[in-house]
Amino acid sequence: MIRWKRAAGLGLLSWLVPFGISFVAFPVKQSNAQLFGTMMGLVVLAAAGVLLARLFRDRAVGLGEALPVTIPHQDSGIGPAHLVFSTFARFSARMVKA
Repeated sequence: MIRWKRAAGLGLLSWLVPFGISFVAFPVKQSNAQLFGTMMGLVVLAAAGVLLARLFRDRAVGLGEALPVTIPHQDSGIGPAHLVFSTFARFSARMVKA
């Protein structure tokens, strides 16, 4: 069961932490906007990873125990993902080439 107060607090933090760091790192945006964008993307991903781990740290049942996954079931999820990434890469390369 999800504790809604904790979820709401961590949700607020997931917005507040990157917002606060963006103020500190704002001078970087003026000198190198691409670096700032990359840094903020990493900050958002790191904050999300830490806060999600904190949200679900009290879970007694792990994902492997709750959802047994067979090899064909796993392959059916991985195959389309690789197809999507390779298709994206192919069209991105065409766009740069043109």
